[in-house]
Amino acid sequence: MRRRQVRLPLYSKQFVEYNPHRDHLGMTAMVAAKFYRELLALLLV
Repeated sequence: MRRRQVRLPLYSKQFVEYNPHRDHLGMTAMVAAKFYRELLALLLV
């Protein structure tokens, strides 16, 4: 049996320390959601 080698880019990201009590304007949540959406778009294409 022969294995086919596939080269894929490796992505890694870690989300840490989101505290909604300290995010009065909701900016952290918006940036995190946008970043996560962009990362998923890269992985699904």
